[in-house]
Amino acid sequence: MLGSAVRWTAVAIGLMTVLLVGDAVTASDGRTISFSGITWDVRTGDGGPGNQCWSDSPDSVWVDAQGRLHLRIHELAGGGWCQAEVVAQSFARYGEHTFAVDTQLDLLDPDIVFAMFAYANDRSEIDIEVTQAFDDGPDKIFNVVHGCVPNENQSSSYVMTGGLSTHRFTWLSSGLDCAGTIDFESWHGHCPDPPCEGYMVPPFLYDGENVPCEGENLRPRLSLWLCTADWCSGDGIPSGTDELEVVISEYIGSHAQAGRSEEIRISTLKDASIRAGASQHVNYGGDVSGPAEQRFMGFGNTDQIFMTIGDEPVRLLVEFDLTNVPTTVPLESAILQLSHAITYGTFDQPVALEIHQYLGPWSESTVTWANRPGVDPSGVADECFPTTGRYPFLLLDVKSIVEAWLAGSTANNGVEVSAPSIEAISDRAVFFSQREDTGSEPGAQLILRLVTGIFEDGFESSDTTSWTSAIP
Repeated sequence: MLGSAVRWTAVAIGLMTVLLVGDAVTASDGRTISFSGITWDVRTGDGGPGNQCWSDSPDSVWVDAQGRLHLRIHELAGGGWCQAEVVAQSFARYGEHTFAVDTQLDLLDPDIVFAMFAYANDRSEIDIEVTQAFDDGPDKIFNVVHGCVPNENQSSSYVMTGGLSTHRFTWLSSGLDCAGTIDFESWHGHCPDPPCEGYMVPPFLYDGENVPCEGENLRPRLSLWLCTADWCSGDGIPSGTDELEVVISEYIGSHAQAGRSEEIRISTLKDASIRAGASQHVNYGGDVSGPAEQRFMGFGNTDQIFMTIGDEPVRLLVEFDLTNVPTTVPLESAILQLSHAITYGTFDQPVALEIHQYLGPWSESTVTWANRPGVDPSGVADECFPTTGRYPFLLLDVKSIVEAWLAGSTANNGVEVSAPSIEAISDRAVFFSQREDTGSEPGAQLILRLVTGIFEDGFESSDTTSWTSAIP
């Protein structure tokens, strides 16, 4: 174990209130484990990546007498396989995040992906993945930073020189609009600093636009999953002869206590689209009693809500009923989720979406560009306009707006989502499922996470008193 010879401490850099934007994993009421001084939720149920099956069985996840964490791909009694993942009940913070691994990774089944990462959502992730499953070549380590712009990553093949390895990402901020760096290192053996017994792959320094902010509250995670997508090199079924288990002897990282939260999903009260220019007096709100026929832009009947950029832009309007949301419980996060149907055309670079509150009421059946209410000019922005192809959802942070509604400082008249008119691109648009759509994907939803308590985890820091005082 790393700490058996030398105990080293990861120091948290900078102080920040920890209950900011949450992630997509709610604190589980199910099984938890204690590993490296942190409480971790054991994932269960379905969902990606891999074969959609996650087990919290002691056969899949357990901590041995030496305090080492075991993750194992578990075969079900009736056939099939379940994967293993643990999610820390803590938020990752700037600094070092180091994983000591006691498994000879190049002996893993070639369909398995072993991931050591910090995650808030698919646009905010720092990931070290060890696998042979992504191509037909040798075992590789992938260092990836997921964000709004195309992923920039390093992938390098490796050959183990023994059964032990250490993997680290060092996440630092430059203090300028969340800009910063992430330094990835993987080396043979267990020692506090590389190269120890030699680097497994060349170090990789990332300083691009995808570096997440500390306040996005990524959670440390460890995952073992089967690569089953059509771009994987294998069939996603273990051979039965290769290793299905990874042992992690220690995680040392800069992290802070996290809020236990409860998720509330609120369906759309009303939605519509409006368009400028020659169509400024046309209502595209649709029939509120059934599937709408929103016919414009040459796309015919679509039963969807739209958004474009251009000389005659289309804007998207949504409103939610917050009557039953308690106002006495702190809000951890508020995400506007739009169910993405399809994107026409290609956007060469991310476009900043603007989200503005309406200052007055509007009707889904009568609203047009010409008669829409005024908007709060301050608004918020999210720079993740989809570029091309099909995406499951567009997730927009609207916490500041929802907080104002719940506090009563502004009236809840819904929001208008728009993009700046930067060029005439009538062949490019994004379609989202409307609330009347009877398809498999829901319309817009407001996903709220309400803080219901504070986890009592410890964390690696040289100044625990300051960290504790930073928690509400």
